[in-house]
Order: sequence, then structure tokens, then C-alpha cells
Amino acid sequence: MTDNVSGDHSSGISSSTLAAVSGYASITLPAGDILGLPIGISFFGAEFSDAKLIQFAYALEQGGYVRKPPPLPTQLPDADVAVHTSEQVGIVLMGDAGYDINYQTSPEGVSRSAEELRQSYVDSLTLKGVPDPEAEVPPFSVLPGTSYTVMASGQIPVIEAADRYCQDQASCDFGLLLGDNIYPNGATEGRDGRPDAKRFQDILVAPYESWFSRQPDFQFDAVLGNHDWYTSVGGAVAEQEFLASHPNYFMDGMFYTRRHETPIGNIDVFAIDTQMLLSTVVVPLPKLTEDGDVDWHAEIEILDPWITEYAIARPDQVAWLREQLQASDARWKIVIGHHPLWSSSSSKFAQAQVLRQLLLPVLCPSADIYIAGHDHTLEVHEQSCDGYTDSPSGTLPHIVSGAAGKQRAINYKFAKRQAESMPGFESLWAEGMIWGFVHLNLSDDDATVTVISTPDDASGDVVVEYEYKFERRTTNRT
Repeated sequence: MTDNVSGDHSSGISSSTLAAVSGYASITLPAGDILGLPIGISFFGAEFSDAKLIQFAYALEQGGYVRKPPPLPTQLPDADVAVHTSEQVGIVLMGDAGYDINYQTSPEGVSRSAEELRQSYVDSLTLKGVPDPEAEVPPFSVLPGTSYTVMASGQIPVIEAADRYCQDQASCDFGLLLGDNIYPNGATEGRDGRPDAKRFQDILVAPYESWFSRQPDFQFDAVLGNHDWYTSVGGAVAEQEFLASHPNYFMDGMFYTRRHETPIGNIDVFAIDTQMLLSTVVVPLPKLTEDGDVDWHAEIEILDPWITEYAIARPDQVAWLREQLQASDARWKIVIGHHPLWSSSSSKFAQAQVLRQLLLPVLCPSADIYIAGHDHTLEVHEQSCDGYTDSPSGTLPHIVSGAAGKQRAINYKFAKRQAESMPGFESLWAEGMIWGFVHLNLSDDDATVTVISTPDDASGDVVVEYEYKFERRTTNRT
């Protein structure tokens, strides 16, 4: 019998089997429905009983016509439902892509040479236990009109690499834009003397023009990051409204659910605003010792008050996420946010610890994967769900894709201590001082994560770094 969970499946010998095997006549007609799903009644008899069976079926049908026409949609899908047609679904994961050199500023009257910046990187990388600090120094650029040297932007090379990968090597049906979409201060409402309309065009549209013109129906489901919130609520809302209005982006509020209808089943994306979430809780601000250990003390992180005021006036995101995940009947359930649950660079680990406490009790029972940016690294982790839920068991995949604009080093000393001291956590692959993105390929019940980098020479070449496969955790079948 057909049901909402298992579909049209067989639990043994069907009603048509005996007649088919014997070669005798059989006739089936509608017999009503159960919970909206149609059921039938079958008659079969002995040899040459065809006429009698037809009489029985006709009499029953005339006595009470119970067939119900199948419901058909009366309108097009809602705006938050996207329809895809490929048998496998490819998703581009791109975080922290909004680093445009032309929008960076230097301290007034201060110059910095490439050699000074190079040495500061060597010193920092050495403290983090990077094996060859000299080789890991990133490329540099001088800010226009200044003598101030900064890290070069990987935005254009990464977008070019993603476009090439989608053309030549993989299906790319939609994307996930993981926050910090505009550096350094988000939309400013003109406070820096530069109109946001041009900022949006320069950072969110122009770099993607070739990609979007080749694939005009491609959309990024977007979230905001801490830099997007940097100036004001008005600036963050202006960016969200721009992303909601542009044909190649989707952002139905600061947190939302988006359904993608595909031949492998529905894929639901649950987008949360982790900057808002962190603004409503206490986040410690510990220090690291030189050997990578954590020095906990009383200092806490203070976020801008306008974020907290905005967040507490909205629904509780954790409760909202739990309700949305539990109500979803999607085959794949993907949760995205800006901040990761695990951090290997050492600069974000306290935020990650707080988010684990808030989100793992919600993610483990009902989500297939959590994806974030924030750290300018590329990382693949697994988190044990033991203790958080009885079913589904196993591990929760966790992806960090935050290297689409800037680079940050892995703190090898800290990462080693974290792996040793955190049972249930496994870092499968992590790389810093790298530009790149992640591709997620979904089939019915399996997923493949492919980590892709592009060289520091800004060529936009595609370099496949790592591949990871996992099975769908949740049991929904639609």
C-alpha cells in the first residue's frame, strides 16, 4: 500500500499476484482513500469468470462511486520554492566572498610596506605552528591611492574557479552564500560617502556577471555575517532587501526556509543568522597560550547593541529552527549559518563552542548537515550525535567554506589540542592560507563534498583538494 513515508512499496504478495500467476481474470476499481492516499479493491475468479467479475465491479461502482480526482495545483509554486531538473543536485558553498580591495580603508596617515606585512605573517604563522611559515604568506595588494599594503583579494579568482568547475566538471544547480558578503563594514547607508547601490553592484553583481549570464536561473540562498552587520541595522536590512530582490539571490528575511524541488526529492535549506543569535547570549573571550591551550578568564565578547535590540525583538531562532526541521518532510535538510560549530584557526573557537551548545540539540535529531563560513579556511568535520538524540544516530557532517575572499591560517597547536580534548569531534580535513570554495553533490541518499582551491597567482584555476562522502541522516522520503 502507498504511504507518505515509504512511497509505493510492497510488504509481501500483492492483490494482483495470484491472478497473474494463475492466468485467471482480475479487475480493480477505486475504493476510497486513507489520509488522502487512494486505495483500491480487486476481484478475481476462476477460469472464464470474466463476465461475472465485470458485473460485480459494475454493480459496486454504480452503488457508490468513490473515486476522487487527484488534486492539481491551482497556481505556480510559491516564491520560496525553486524547481530543479537534474538527477543529481550540485550546490556551490561560498563564504566570505565580499572582500573587494577598492572598499578597504587604511589608517589615516599610515603606510605599510609589503616586507613589513610579510614579516608580521611569518611571525603569526610561526606562533600557530605552521610547518613552513615563509611558504604560507599570502599574496598582497596595495590599497588604491595609498602606500598601505594588505592581503590580496581572492574574490575574483574564486568566482572564476567556481564558474569553470560548474562548466567543466560538475552540475551546479544553486548556491549557498554564507555571509560576510560585503567587507569590511557591510552596507553603510552612505556613512562612508559611498552609495550602497554602487557597493551592491560592485561586490555582489559585477564579479558574477559572466557566471550569471551563462546560468541566468542560478541563485544563491544567502545569509548575513558579522561584517554585514557592522555598521547598522539599516545597513544589514538594506543588504538583505537587495539580495531578496535580485534574480540571482534569495534571502527571505534574516532567517528563513527555502524549498528546492528536484527529481531526487525536496531539499530544504534552513538559513539562520548566527550573528543575531550570538548577540542574545554570553560569549566568553578567552586567550590562547603559546602552546595552543585555552586560558579562560572573565572577559566576554561585546557585540554592537543594535544587533541585540533587533534580535530580541524577533522570534527565538533556536525554537524556530527546531520547529521548522521537525515539520519538514524534505529528503535533504541543510542548515546554513555564518559562524561554524568548530574552528581550527583558534580565533573563533569560543563563538563555536557557544553555538554547539545552542544548536547541536536541534541539528542532531533532524538535520543532514551544517554549513558555515566565517573562518577564512576550508574544513570538513564530523560531530558525533551521541547524547543528543537516539535517532538518527551517527555523526553530523560539518563544513566550513569561508575562503572565497580572504585567507587565514590553521592554528596547528590549538587544532591538535582541540582534537585530543573533544570526544565526538573529528577533523577530517582542514587547510588554511588558501582561497577556495566547496561543492556539495546530492543524490537520493548519498552526498559528496568536494573541496576546491585556486592558486595564489589569481589564475582562477581549479584544484581539487579533498573529497568526502556521507549518507543522508534523516528518514524523510519526499
